[in-house]
Amino acid sequence: MTTKAISPTDGKAAGNTKQAGLRRWLKWLPSLTFVVAAALLLISISQPYWGLVLQAPQYPGGLQMRVFVNYMTGDEDPRLDEVREIDGLNHYIGMKSLYEAAKFERSIAIPVVILMIGLLLIAAGLQRRWTWVLTIPHLLSRSSFSPISRSG
Repeated sequence: MTTKAISPTDGKAAGNTKQAGLRRWLKWLPSLTFVVAAALLLISISQPYWGLVLQAPQYPGGLQMRVFVNYMTGDEDPRLDEVREIDGLNHYIGMKSLYEAAKFERSIAIPVVILMIGLLLIAAGLQRRWTWVLTIPHLLSRSSFSPISRSG
């Protein structure tokens, strides 16, 4: 029968192993966050960024409009083109046509989103101290880029 003496450093070694595991996990956390952000951004292309529902007596079901990153649509009712109807109503209050608004932004929307996804994936793979700088275009675009950002 053999016995092993426990030294005071054995407890520290176990603690160091836990700390090393935590440090390793924390090292990969930003990369994981960047990858998740890129995946969510990719998914967002197929989801509406903004929606509108107008209720009026002459439209019993209401008028609905959903704005995606590069196009607008109404609900699935084939009897009424809701975007065109809302556009016609907007004409009476002096608004520019929805189809004419933000043409440039809608034309570059998908390439810009793909560029942001690429920058996020590069930031995830580099794991350098300043790679977070690659996420700045994404952060700025969410607050300033919208398919219908300008009406004039």
